[in-house]
Amino acid sequence: MARYIFLDVEWIQKGSRFDAEAASIASMAYTVTSIKMKTKATDFCYVKPECTISDKFCEFIHAKREELLNGVDLGDAMAKLVSVCRRGDILVLWGNDAYTLLCTAIEKCGLTLPAHTTLFLRDLLQLFGGMKQRRYSFETYFRAYGFKPSVEKFHNSRYDVHCLVRLFEAIRGKCSSIQGKLPEALFFTSVGTHVLHAPGCRHLQRIKPDNLRQAKLGELLKKHTVCKHCVKDKQWLASVFAGMPRISQDVLHQCSSQGSKEVNIKAKSQLHPINDYTIARLCKQYGFEYKISEGVIYIKTHKAKWLLYHNLKLVTKIMHENYHYGNGLRQLDKARHCFTHNYHDQGIKKRSLEAALYYIDQHEKSPYTYKPKLTNIDRLLYSISREGETKLQEC
Repeated sequence: MARYIFLDVEWIQKGSRFDAEAASIASMAYTVTSIKMKTKATDFCYVKPECTISDKFCEFIHAKREELLNGVDLGDAMAKLVSVCRRGDILVLWGNDAYTLLCTAIEKCGLTLPAHTTLFLRDLLQLFGGMKQRRYSFETYFRAYGFKPSVEKFHNSRYDVHCLVRLFEAIRGKCSSIQGKLPEALFFTSVGTHVLHAPGCRHLQRIKPDNLRQAKLGELLKKHTVCKHCVKDKQWLASVFAGMPRISQDVLHQCSSQGSKEVNIKAKSQLHPINDYTIARLCKQYGFEYKISEGVIYIKTHKAKWLLYHNLKLVTKIMHENYHYGNGLRQLDKARHCFTHNYHDQGIKKRSLEAALYYIDQHEKSPYTYKPKLTNIDRLLYSISREGETKLQEC
C-alpha cells in the first residue's frame, strides 16, 4: 500500500537565487502517513550546518545557534530518510526547491532513494486557481483554507510539516465534496502511466483502447499529473477547473497582506535595545570595528567609515563617509565638504541596529548599487566648482 511522506526542509542559501549545490540544509522534518490518513509521529532533526549561520537566520527558523551546531551530520540525516522511504511512496512537499535540495544532498552522501513519486502542493493549488494565477506563499494558502498559523512557530520544520498535513487534508476534503458534481469523463489516462489527459487531448490517439481508462479528481492527490499540452488549453481549464477547490485572487491577496502585517508587528515587538553588548555582538558578526559615543556609533569597515545616530532603541540616521566615484565628482565632494563635515546622509532610517548594519554590509559588497543620486543642489555645486576650475586654468 502506497504511503504519503510529508517533508519539510529549511536551508541556508547564498545569494537571492536558489542553488541546490550552494545551499546547506539546516533542519528537516517528515511525517509518514498511510492512505487512510493514519499519521505517525513527526521525525525532526537539526542538521549541522556546513557554512556560517547568522543570528537572523536562527531567529527566522526559531532555533538557537547551539541547537544547529549540535545537530546531526548531513550523511546521518539523509541515511535515516532513505531508510524510511519505501518503493511506491508519495513524497509530499510544498515546492520543487526542497525536493531538488534533498536529492542533491542524498546524491552527495552516496545514497539513493527508492522508486517514488512526488506531489508538490504549490503546483497543485496553482492548477486549481488557473495557471495564470500569481504564486503565493505556503503561509498565504494556509490562511486562505481557514487555518491561522502561529507566527512564533512558522518556518520551523517540525511545525511546517504539521501544517503541510493539515493543508493536504483540507484539499482532499474539498475534492471529495465536489467529486459527485463533476462529470465522470473528467480525465483519461493510460494504464501504467501517471499523466492525466483532457477528453480531447491529441495524445489519447496514441493510446490503445484497451489501455485507456477514466480517472477521477482524487487521482491528482496520488501519483498523477496533468498533461503539459492539456494545461495550455484555456477553454478546458475554464470549464473543468472552475469546479475545483479554487480560492479567489482577492482572498489570497488579503491573506498575504495579513501575514505581512503580523510579521512586521512581531519584528517591531522584538527590537533589541541598543547597548554595549548588542553593538559588540553585531559588529563582531559583520567584522566591523566600532567606537561608542553618546547617541552615535562610529563604524569602520574595510572600505569606509560610517556614523549611526540612535535613541537607544532605533537607528534614526545613517551617515556615510564621502569618497570619490571619479568622472569629475571629486570636485563635487569637495564642495559638499563644508556642509556635511565629510559625511553624507544616506536618507535611510532603519528600525533596528541589526538592519542598519546589514545595510552597511550589503553596501560595502556592492557600493555602486547604492550610489546616491545627484540632487539639484549637487548639480549646482558641481557646475560652480567646474566654472572655478576653468577660470583658474585660464589664468
